[in-house]
Amino acid sequence: MSNKTFSVEHGAFIDNEVDIHGATPLLKLTDTDTTDLQHTLSSSAGLVLSADANNVEASTTIDFVIDGSTVGVLHRTGSLDLSGGTSPTLSLTDTTNTVTASVYAQDSDVFYGSTTSHPTNIGSNDTTAITIDTAQNTTVTGTLDVQGSTLNLGVADTTGGILTIHGNGTGNAEGGEIRLSTAADHDTTYDFYRIDVIGDDFRIGRQGQTDISILQSGNVGINNSDPTTAKLVVDGDDNTYTIRAEGGATTGESYGIRIRAGSNASDKALLVENKAADTTFMEILGDGSVNINGNLTVTGTTTSISNTNTTIADALIELGSGNTGANSNDLGLILERGTTGDNGFIGFDESADQFVVATTTATGASTGDLTLTDANFRANQITTTYANNSGGVMRNIYESTSNPTAGDGQVGDVWIVYSV
Repeated sequence: MSNKTFSVEHGAFIDNEVDIHGATPLLKLTDTDTTDLQHTLSSSAGLVLSADANNVEASTTIDFVIDGSTVGVLHRTGSLDLSGGTSPTLSLTDTTNTVTASVYAQDSDVFYGSTTSHPTNIGSNDTTAITIDTAQNTTVTGTLDVQGSTLNLGVADTTGGILTIHGNGTGNAEGGEIRLSTAADHDTTYDFYRIDVIGDDFRIGRQGQTDISILQSGNVGINNSDPTTAKLVVDGDDNTYTIRAEGGATTGESYGIRIRAGSNASDKALLVENKAADTTFMEILGDGSVNINGNLTVTGTTTSISNTNTTIADALIELGSGNTGANSNDLGLILERGTTGDNGFIGFDESADQFVVATTTATGASTGDLTLTDANFRANQITTTYANNSGGVMRNIYESTSNPTAGDGQVGDVWIVYSV
């Protein structure tokens, strides 16, 4: 068939169909009122709709019209606009496995992704950067920068969020790490603080430092990276207390440290050692026993000892220590007798300026001039050094079955003669 040419004048139309056959069928539409603006529809390599580059104006578009409504506009710049009242969609389908990617706009949002049961990849430089699987799990390859001030995980009051940071591969002990950068006006000592895992150990610290370590055993170290010797190991700095416990501000409601240990002598509630751990200064055992290796200084009004038996290695015991002026207190030992009778007293009666053995209602908490009643005293031999019997004061007391002779005794001696 030979080539045929026909033209349609302004306002004319053709009913039914127009069939154009040939090796390169071509339909040209020319608007002679607009500088011969020409659009071409051809099938030389598929269906091609184009505009004549020599005649097209800068604002020329190709409109796609269905039932009198424009559903798409192709601009000369290459942009394509699709519009419609019911989710206008641009879909791309690979028919091998029927994988469809779609972009569509809805009444209140926009959708980008797969509309079939296949993952969606987003990338750059022909490389995947973000993968969203069919369960909406998202994997990010590379660095993720969140420019907003808040990263929320989970759904409030509904679903808890989990942040998992994986560690390195086999042969590398470094696990995941979180860094908290300091503010722009920081003092430049540390640019960030970090939370990370090394091997099986959890660490928190300043840049280049390990301030808190938690081992897989549960042991915790503060300023100590390997706290294997105790459940909590704290290393102090020079000239600084390692631990300080501050009670509350309200009087009567302020507490310090509470220690609970076992109840046996082999249990230790408190152990104080030197730095080298080769000398024990003090230990408090589970049965309440306290062992002190060194001097003990107690400053206070009264010290009460409730042990059944007390052994004191000191050769001298000083009562009333610190008295520098006139003393108004009797000094001695109070012997508590319970309901048997008044307490016993062995000591010095300050008001009489005499040593005395007496009974009294006073207790160890009493002070001043005690009310004392002389008590019976029993001894073996009483020897005095008084050499003058003036005033009726006895010196020595002897017991014998015979009267003393002129050469027996001294002035002031008393002889008690008894018969057998």
